[in-house]
Amino acid sequence: MAILNRFTQWGGVALLALCLTSPAVAEQKQQFGAYEVHYNAFNSTFLQPEIARQYHLVRSKERGLLNIAVLKDGKPGKTMISGSVKNLAGQRVTLTFQEVTEPSAVYYLSDFTISNDDPLEFSITVRPDPQGTAHELHFTQTFFRD
Repeated sequence: MAILNRFTQWGGVALLALCLTSPAVAEQKQQFGAYEVHYNAFNSTFLQPEIARQYHLVRSKERGLLNIAVLKDGKPGKTMISGSVKNLAGQRVTLTFQEVTEPSAVYYLSDFTISNDDPLEFSITVRPDPQGTAHELHFTQTFFRD
């Protein structure tokens, strides 16, 4: 329920639909000074079909989706995001992010290929202020095809 409360504060109806379609999806957060970076990665099959169509996302057992939102003092804002994902074989793929802006939410989506039981290493750079410091976010997550 904590996820629902946090995401409800963002006000993004589509964000809720993206992130809460399965109990297996968990929100993660990292604090960088005044900025909170919320992120989660999940199988694209967790998306509701209408949400996938709306944002031109592919629902497939071979695709994952990364969702990132940045808050400053509890308020959403635009940011510059770049990153990559690396598999066990060391193959690195650059992530391309799509910005989604709603009246009370801003978040960034990127899809990527998944293999069954393959841990992926994510390296993300978040720069909320173009003249400010870049913040590095690193995490590893294993995906299972459903």
